[in-house]
Amino acid sequence: MFLSLILYILASGLGETGKEPRRMGNEILCFCAVLEILGDTLEQVESLSFYLRRSVATQDTA
Repeated sequence: MFLSLILYILASGLGETGKEPRRMGNEILCFCAVLEILGDTLEQVESLSFYLRRSVATQDTA
C-alpha cells in the first residue's frame, strides 16, 4: 500500500509522463485489495473448518 502511494506521488510530479507509475500504483493497490479479500476468506474458511471439526467431535461423543 505504501509503495502505491509513493508511485502516485512520483507520477503526479512527472505530469503526463507519469502515466506508467500511476498505472503501476493502481495495479499494486488492486493487488493489495485482492490479498486482503483472500486473507479474510481464508480466515473464514479456517473458522468454519474449526466449527465443523468441533461439531463432528461432539456428534461422535453423543
